[in-house]
Amino acid sequence: ANLMMVIVLRSLRLNLRYGLDPESAPSTFASYGFLHLVLNKERESVRFFNLAQHIMKRHNSKFNRAAAHTVIYGLGLHIKIPIEKCYEPLIEGYRAGEMHGDTGLGLICANLS
Repeated sequence: ANLMMVIVLRSLRLNLRYGLDPESAPSTFASYGFLHLVLNKERESVRFFNLAQHIMKRHNSKFNRAAAHTVIYGLGLHIKIPIEKCYEPLIEGYRAGEMHGDTGLGLICANLS
């Protein structure tokens, strides 16, 4: 857990310092939101989950979509939105993972749906 926090914070710092990477930024902000959720800061976590969604849609991120959807819908937003609304994005994460070679996270999305 401590190593995850270090990796997420360093990735966040790189994205903020050198500009958003369209592929890594959504999963970075989603993971940062998950860290807030672990620290019982639900409002902040939802803000970062929504930011990750916005970045993913705006930049049409494809390769890390499975990772972002796993964190956003599988680990996070189900606390604020009905679980039924998480189903389609998780299936989309599965399809993106299969299409772009991220079968591990794609299958996690499928399992969570």
